[in-house]
Amino acid sequence: MLTSFRAPARLVALMALTAGLTLLAVAALAHHATGGEVVQRIAARGGLLAVLGLVPLLIVRPPQPDLRRLSAVAVGLWPFCAFGAFLWWQIGLSHEQREACTVARDAEACETLAHRRHRRGHHDDAAILHDAACTLERGRSCFSLGGLRLQGHLGAPDPVGARAEFERGCLLDHPQACARLGTMRRLGQGGPVDTDGARDALQAACRASNANACAELELIDAPP
Repeated sequence: MLTSFRAPARLVALMALTAGLTLLAVAALAHHATGGEVVQRIAARGGLLAVLGLVPLLIVRPPQPDLRRLSAVAVGLWPFCAFGAFLWWQIGLSHEQREACTVARDAEACETLAHRRHRRGHHDDAAILHDAACTLERGRSCFSLGGLRLQGHLGAPDPVGARAEFERGCLLDHPQACARLGTMRRLGQGGPVDTDGARDALQAACRASNANACAELELIDAPP
């Protein structure tokens, strides 16, 4: 009875070890690319899963024939374990980022999750998250939210709302937000023509090395 129980237990341990190591590898790549406390917490879970799989294999060593069979089975199941680890990574990452955004008020987590939701077509959720990040003084999220409004991802195109979001981003010194705000003020999009305001916004973007803003600024300052 004990022998019949050990074989599936070892198989489960091998699957846990494989999934944990895969999760650690994905977390290491993500940490190298983006860093962040959220990735570290998920990596810790992958490490725990790997340890939980490794310890039983070290304590109860199977006979050599069983070890070979289990190794062959583990190799065959590796794609499924890796896929499971990847799903766990995706679900865990979204949960951790949302928690960091709503509870810890982490602007970077709000913005990262907003981009993920936008890529998956959940524009309303992305807008809420970008707005939260913008409120937490993440200028790029203000710019992204303005883009969602201007492009009609939240209903009909809303240049008035977009102009307001670009203004929020420009106040936070985001060059692209300032450049887009300058264009809208110059052309009277989403509000009245405001040449002086356009010049101020474009100058701010130009000082941040936005070439398009510098070129547009020359149009304003060119003699009639």
